[in-house]
Amino acid sequence: MEKNYRKFFYDTYIKQVLPIMLKMEPERQKSLKDYNIGNLLWSVKLALVSLVIFVGTHLLSRYIVQNYIDTYIIPQFLSFPLALVSGIIIFVTFWAIIFSPFLFFIMQSDTQKKFKNLVKEKCLIPLLQIFGDIHKSDKFPDKEYLKKSDLFYSLKDLTYDDNFEGTHNGVKFHITEVDMETYRGVVISFSSNKKIASPVTITKKNTSTSVATQKRSSFLFLIYIIILAIAPIMISRGNNMMQLHLFMLPVYIFSVILMVKNIMKNKKEIVNLEKTSFNKTYDVQTNDQVEARYLLTPAFMERLENLKTAFNSNQIECAFYDDKVIFAIKTKKDLFELVENIQTPLQDSKRITQFMEEIATTYEMIDYFKLDQKTGL
Repeated sequence: MEKNYRKFFYDTYIKQVLPIMLKMEPERQKSLKDYNIGNLLWSVKLALVSLVIFVGTHLLSRYIVQNYIDTYIIPQFLSFPLALVSGIIIFVTFWAIIFSPFLFFIMQSDTQKKFKNLVKEKCLIPLLQIFGDIHKSDKFPDKEYLKKSDLFYSLKDLTYDDNFEGTHNGVKFHITEVDMETYRGVVISFSSNKKIASPVTITKKNTSTSVATQKRSSFLFLIYIIILAIAPIMISRGNNMMQLHLFMLPVYIFSVILMVKNIMKNKKEIVNLEKTSFNKTYDVQTNDQVEARYLLTPAFMERLENLKTAFNSNQIECAFYDDKVIFAIKTKKDLFELVENIQTPLQDSKRITQFMEEIATTYEMIDYFKLDQKTGL
C-alpha cells in the first residue's frame, strides 16, 4: 500500500509552516498598500508629464508654423522635419497617457518577485523539512550528463536556478531548474540500482528530439549534400569542374560526417506499447524492446502523466541510461514558488498544495520503481 504523502505533507504544513507564513501576513498587507500607492503615484506622474509634453508640443508646433515657417528665421524646407519630430513626440506622449494607468501592473510584477523571494527565504527550509531528506544543493548536473540523455536538442546558454537533492527510501534524487536557448524547465533524476543495458528514451512527438523531427533532419542533410554536389556543375559554366569539386571537398566530407552521425544517433528501434493514447503522444526508442516493455508499464505511464500535471506542464520526456532515470519537464514557472502573488493572502494554500503535489508525484515515481529494494528494473 502506497503512503499517502499528500495528507502527511498537508497536516505537517498546517502545524509547522503555516504559522510562520501567517506571521508575515501583516508585512504582506503593508507592503501591498505601500506598493499600490507608490505605483499609482508613478502612473499619475507619467500621465501628467506626458500630457504637458503632448499639449506643449502641439501648441509650439502650431505657433512655429503660423509665425516662422517660410521666413528668414525658418526656411520652408525645414517645415517637414519639424512636423515629423513634433508628430513623433505627440504620438509617443499620447500613448504614454493612454497606458500610464497600466504602469501599475508592470511595476507590480517586480514587486511580486521580491515578495515571493522573501517568502521563499523564510519558509522554504521549514517546508522542505516536511518532505524528509531534501535540501538545496550547489551540485548541478553537468552538460555531459544532460547531453547523454538525448532529451535536449541543444545545451547552448545552459544556466541553472534552484537545485535540490535528497534521498527517498534509499534512493538519491536531484530536482533542478534549467534554462537554455531552446528549453526551460525542471530536470528530475534518480540513481538506479541496475545499469540499463540499452538506453530507452521517451520523447513527445513533433518536438526537436522526436523521431519524426530527426528523420526530417536526416532527409534535409541528404538534400543539402546533393545540392552541394551539383552546385559546382551549375556554376562552373565551362570552368574546370574537377577543381571546383576539389575546392568543395572539405564541405562534402564535413556534411557526410554530420549526416552519418545523425543517422547513427537515430538507429534505435521504435517501441509500440499496449496503450494506444501513449503511442499517439510519445515516441519510445531503444535497442532492447523487452527491457523497454518491462520498464514502461501502464502504471508507469499513469505516473508520468501525473508528474506532468503536477508541474503544470504540457511536455514531459524521460530517459533511462547507464544507472540513471531522468525526467525533463518543460515549464516556465519558478520551481518551488510558495505564493501565487502579493495580492493573495498567505493563508491561501493553493500554491503550497501544488508544491506538495510536485514532491508527492516525484516520490510516487521513485516508489513505483522500488529502487530501494534493489529488485533491478
